[in-house]
Amino acid sequence: MTFFQKHKNTFILLTAFVFLFFDLKHSCLQYSKTPLDGDFANIVLPVSSYQTVLNDPLALRALIQQEKYPATNRFTTHFLMKVYFDNVPFWFQNIYNPIDSLYASITLAKMLIHIGFLFILSLYLATYFGFSFKKLISFSAIISPFLIVNGPYGSNIGFIDFSITYAFFYTLPIIFLMVFYFPIYRYILKKEEFKKPIFYYLFSTPFLLFLVLFGPLNAPLIFIINSFLFLFIIVESWKIQNRNFIKTVFLNFKTTNKTVLYFLILGIILSIYSIYIGQFNIENDWCTVPLHERFKVLATGIYNTFLSTDIGAFWMIFLIIVNTFLILLFKPENKKTLVKIYFFLVLFIIVYCFLLPFGGCRSYRPFILRSDTFIPNLVVILFLISLTTYKVINVLKFKQHQICYIFFFGSFCFYFLKYDHLPEYTNDNEKKALYFLGEKSRTTNQDIEVPFNCPIISWSTYNNFDESKSGSLILYKYGITKKVIRYKYKP
Repeated sequence: MTFFQKHKNTFILLTAFVFLFFDLKHSCLQYSKTPLDGDFANIVLPVSSYQTVLNDPLALRALIQQEKYPATNRFTTHFLMKVYFDNVPFWFQNIYNPIDSLYASITLAKMLIHIGFLFILSLYLATYFGFSFKKLISFSAIISPFLIVNGPYGSNIGFIDFSITYAFFYTLPIIFLMVFYFPIYRYILKKEEFKKPIFYYLFSTPFLLFLVLFGPLNAPLIFIINSFLFLFIIVESWKIQNRNFIKTVFLNFKTTNKTVLYFLILGIILSIYSIYIGQFNIENDWCTVPLHERFKVLATGIYNTFLSTDIGAFWMIFLIIVNTFLILLFKPENKKTLVKIYFFLVLFIIVYCFLLPFGGCRSYRPFILRSDTFIPNLVVILFLISLTTYKVINVLKFKQHQICYIFFFGSFCFYFLKYDHLPEYTNDNEKKALYFLGEKSRTTNQDIEVPFNCPIISWSTYNNFDESKSGSLILYKYGITKKVIRYKYKP
């Protein structure tokens, strides 16, 4: 036995660790270039329109008085974002100046989201194959190259939006959602009973309420997932018992684990509540495109995100197809399991995409489906890539075949890593503008014209002073300026 064979597992883990370290380092550098977006100041201050959702977490004003106001069903995101940016930038000010501390806070938030997403998805996969630390690290290394941030793929299949606000509203909620479903996932995989059900009953109610008010996607996702879980449990029981389907449905309410049943029913009820109060979100009035027109543009969005070879997930799907072919070629007995997994996951993608137009539209998301709304589909695709890749490596009998496949898979990783480059639009000019404002605020009480043609805590450059009201307040809040001073771009 050679030295390599003797220490094979150690070499695999070490290689995975080294790769993850450098890939995460590259991601950290990407995140450090993030500018401040146009929603940031309004949410963190918050402005009066967003104060309402913080004062009324359950949106009772919308429920009882039918009142319309912004973000009716998004309390959790607004609360977490405000708490984070009310504290972390000031902690960093013990190390950095106020400007650098703010950007360091954004970088840290994105890195925590990145690592959290990578960990929870790897945990799901490692648990599927029988958990071990080696599998956890191996799956993290498999997933990591496909976590796109920038480049041509970033706008359609990137998993963390360039905007820190959208990272809090879309990617972060998915992580908490996956944490919530993990006990149910283990129960379905291994039929393990909940050891302390009273804990889950007490924990699930507030956590579910926390989840359904967490961003725009969680409530409909919980409704879809719980409906699918009901369908899965019923179909599995029907196949085993071979009874009348209607009888099977009623029997399942008696035989299904009561804790799981509680999760599913409560989740559907609370998600319906969140979707209902979301109808009173005044921001939905921005959408004037008729429903049938939204379905038309969705077709373009589906093509761009799934089938486009240069900006979409085409090569990811191609890799899954190749992996599936190899698994069935070398171990055809896996066909039944794969068909079951593909059926439910592909059906989930179809249902999710079909329901997207009902959630409204935004001018900055012209085709409905783009990187932020694509995240649930990305989770499914990454799960299938990792699952089938691991299976292929294990079904290939000869070492030569395994080496060839690893090179094949490595070429896909290299392809996505190559295009996930540093952003062309960065926060460099915005930082210069903030330093300029900080210096000027020490010597003048007048409004300031900034000689840098870039957005400053906004989506676009300000051409009049009134537009910078929120931005000027947030700069004073963090001590970047010595007083509240408005600003605009000086042509």
